[in-house]
Amino acid sequence: MRREHYFLIALILVVIVLFGFGSRAGLALQAALRGPMLEQVGTANVAASLSTARNGLTVPVYSRYPLNLKDQLSIAAGAADGIRAGDIALIDGYFVGIVEKTFENSAVVQTIFDKRFQAPVRIGAAGADALLKGGTDPEIALIPGSAMVSEGDQIYSAVEGVPYGTPLGSLRNLRDSDDKVFRAARLAVPYNSGSLKELTIIPATKQ
Repeated sequence: MRREHYFLIALILVVIVLFGFGSRAGLALQAALRGPMLEQVGTANVAASLSTARNGLTVPVYSRYPLNLKDQLSIAAGAADGIRAGDIALIDGYFVGIVEKTFENSAVVQTIFDKRFQAPVRIGAAGADALLKGGTDPEIALIPGSAMVSEGDQIYSAVEGVPYGTPLGSLRNLRDSDDKVFRAARLAVPYNSGSLKELTIIPATKQ
């Protein structure tokens, strides 16, 4: 008997078994096939948690639940992944902070919500100079009283090492400073700063 005949007979027997013994055999066969498929999907998901994005390396942020600390964030990638101190952390293209320390497989990012953080910024189309002062509610300080700025203007980075023009957010609560020479405002960010689960890390620009 030819090999094709044996194959046809075997196929007919499989169909008879599946339909003759009800759905249990069919379910068992599906489970046998589905197991390796699910394993492959799970492996792919783990690998995707450290994916190289077009503009850098997208990495998970370690949870600090139930604490809502956001001045420093620990990320699940480090020197082994090419991350260095001074690299830039972004969320959806917005500047969040700078890598402060690196370890073999993790790193610490100092964010704009750290009261120690300060950096020069510019505001709006006029490019008015100002100083970002970090904290739980970051402040935009030392805005010249003569600067043509208004609430809602975009704030962007002007500090060395960060790509020029990287956005931070927008101006809100604009007011006169106590000295009446400068004005001050608050930084409005377009993301939930208390629930950051991923950051994109890009290299610092060359000095």
